[in-house]
Amino acid sequence: MFDIKKGRINEIRDLVYREFGIHISDSKIGSIEPKINKLLMNEKYLTAEDFFSELETGNPKSKELLIKYITTNHTYFFREAEHFAHLLEDIKKTNRTNITIWCAASSTGEEPYSIAMTLLDEGIKDFKILASDLDRCVLEEFNLGIYHDNRFIKTTKYQKIKYFTKESEGVYKIRSELRKHICIKRLNLMDNLYFAQPFDYIFCRNVFIYFDDTSRQRTLETLARSLKSGGKLYIGHTETLFTFPSSLRREANSVYRKL
Repeated sequence: MFDIKKGRINEIRDLVYREFGIHISDSKIGSIEPKINKLLMNEKYLTAEDFFSELETGNPKSKELLIKYITTNHTYFFREAEHFAHLLEDIKKTNRTNITIWCAASSTGEEPYSIAMTLLDEGIKDFKILASDLDRCVLEEFNLGIYHDNRFIKTTKYQKIKYFTKESEGVYKIRSELRKHICIKRLNLMDNLYFAQPFDYIFCRNVFIYFDDTSRQRTLETLARSLKSGGKLYIGHTETLFTFPSSLRREANSVYRKL
């Protein structure tokens, strides 16, 4: 265990909120110290103060490490699969073409690749996915496109054979057929984001659990203005929005439509 000075944990909490909009409540502040200890050990820091000194000078690498260890990136292909079925049904119903999708918290890529597999399985090929995340470390993993067996718990054998090549026992790499539909980009939802063209669909799932009301409303405003009229926003199944922009209407559980 590293010697972390009194007050440093509150400094971490303030920095994470200021830079990334992530709110760590009083009831969860106790979870910070073990995560920082894990960071210091895994990244081979000699002392805790070495890391905090880097943060104080604005070292981007230390901030990236902080967000990597503070947030949870456990995921797998076809998590909350009902959303992908809803997406497919909506595309067929509306006869959309040149489909644009933004995965606003794509982590290591399982979500955008699940969307791509869903559409390609139905012969839909005219789509593009912008996959973004705040964490540069998970985007590097995403870009490699290499996944272990524990990410395939809801993937069919057919999909595994069609869209992946076996690298070694229990390790698979994404095929270019899937990768070509996806653009990977680092974006911070707390930034003032604007896009040249709005999207048909936006996935921003299991993100709002990290935000307080202020960060949540700011993000929702960004998502709403980035969505086409009639477009759909998907949030996590366990997330509840008590207030949201007037341009959005709840269509189904964790699905919102832009007016």
